[in-house]
Amino acid sequence: MKRKFTNALLLVVAVVLASCGDDDEGPSSYYTLDGSKETLVSGVFFYDNSPGESNSGKDIYYHQVILVSAGIDLTGTSATGTGDLVTFMLASETAQLETGTHSFVGDDMEAEPKDFVYGDIAVGFNASSGNSTAEYDFTSGTVTVAKSGDIYTIDFEGKIVVENQTQEHAVTGHYSGPLTSILND
Repeated sequence: MKRKFTNALLLVVAVVLASCGDDDEGPSSYYTLDGSKETLVSGVFFYDNSPGESNSGKDIYYHQVILVSAGIDLTGTSATGTGDLVTFMLASETAQLETGTHSFVGDDMEAEPKDFVYGDIAVGFNASSGNSTAEYDFTSGTVTVAKSGDIYTIDFEGKIVVENQTQEHAVTGHYSGPLTSILND
């Protein structure tokens, strides 16, 4: 009888331990800046319906992707609340958000398809006032876009600086979810 109890106890302990994984996996959509991880909860894709022309003569569309943290509520083209915004301007050959890796160029006058034209992060952005507690501009990096059905996966990494300063900070991030598409006026 003692042996059956011991075996049953070992079985219960094994099941409990096997079900105790790493419960602190963190958010599935996030960005990390200076060791601080912030959750990203939604995103918008502002697209152009008509192209401009690149320096090489190709049609080029400029698209803006905005990813937002908790605290910001996006409804169409309006936002309410306070939170963080991660913004990218990406160049594409089509009116759709082009998949693949977009590399930072920092100049829309020289942009070609698959360029990461500019980006910024607004920390503590207040939608009512339009002010942020800190604003960072990208100085280098990549944005990689993938799409499966209605779900976008956006991975980004780079260096950013506080506006009007020179000290660089590393940033990385990942977003997986839908993007609300809105035509630029």
